[in-house]
Amino acid sequence: MGLQGIWFLWNDDVSVEILLAHPQFIHVLIRSFFSPSTFIYTVVYASPQALKWKPLWDFLNLLAVNIVGPWVLTRFFLVPMFAWNRGNLFKRLDQAICSNL
Repeated sequence: MGLQGIWFLWNDDVSVEILLAHPQFIHVLIRSFFSPSTFIYTVVYASPQALKWKPLWDFLNLLAVNIVGPWVLTRFFLVPMFAWNRGNLFKRLDQAICSNL
């Protein structure tokens, strides 16, 4: 059996507090040791089953209304494997959005 789930790694320059772990996303608070800045970071690794996307985004919308301050949301979808290609070059086009930082 292979590895499953979301891995979230960081270095010693920041403190990370896991606020919520879900099978399709992880929601954390990141604090820098070198500045007073903090922000919320949500990494979405969506299921390859499109039927599971709507409940996921509904849940993320509920999270969003309670976030005060900077928020970064990054999504990685497993379908399709490559969202863009030209000739023999294939690329995944994952996305990130953020509120005012």
